[in-house]
Amino acid sequence: MDEKHNCLNCDADLTTPFCPICGQKATTHRYSFKTILHDVPHAIFHVDSGFAHTFITLIKHPKNVCWNYVLGKRVGLTNPLLYMFVTMGLMVLFYHLFPVQPSPQEDYLFWLDNLELFLIQFSKWSFTTAFIITSVFSAWMYRKIGFNFIEHALINAYIAGEIAVLTILMLPIAIIFSGTEFMLVLSLCHLIIFQVVYPAWVYYQTFAVKKGFLAFVYALFCSLAGTALFSTLAYSVYALLHEVNSVH
Repeated sequence: MDEKHNCLNCDADLTTPFCPICGQKATTHRYSFKTILHDVPHAIFHVDSGFAHTFITLIKHPKNVCWNYVLGKRVGLTNPLLYMFVTMGLMVLFYHLFPVQPSPQEDYLFWLDNLELFLIQFSKWSFTTAFIITSVFSAWMYRKIGFNFIEHALINAYIAGEIAVLTILMLPIAIIFSGTEFMLVLSLCHLIIFQVVYPAWVYYQTFAVKKGFLAFVYALFCSLAGTALFSTLAYSVYALLHEVNSVH
């Protein structure tokens, strides 16, 4: 900036693109339809700070995201808690706008696809519970890495957010096969690939000191143990609510 300006927020003298006192941009704009089209996606997705980059890197090189964020190299990365809650909210929104039906089974209490749709319906509680349980398991099984529980929780928040995005991407397939017996297969794939294998991949890439088959099996066990405990709790709640609703 060649000219001196005053910050519109705190009135400090400006010679840089951002205010050194409050951090506001030196230049602002009046709102119009054009600026809304830019600002709304930016506010939701933080596109300029790397939402898309975070998603892609969490698939290809999750360690680059997890280690960098925990150790303080955060430019270009979305905050993990923001990433989890925004993607979780979008998942709920899309599945509400485009509802899918489980497979047509006579006794649907014991079918996985009903449980999966139940968890999506109550995702605020289910994702938060799963996120806490998996954080406990990873913090305990990888305690020698040196990360504390909160840092493990942030890494698992990234995992939860990524699962939410992958679940959204699966929606078109779920819509096509909504109400058919293939929904059970789709739910099984969702459970195995998204909730067991993908977290294991992140743990293996992020925490394994030596890469190899045994290290991946260890990561897979860590992921499976957390998922199994959460699934047991979730199914118990689901069965209880189903029984209560049947009585009434």
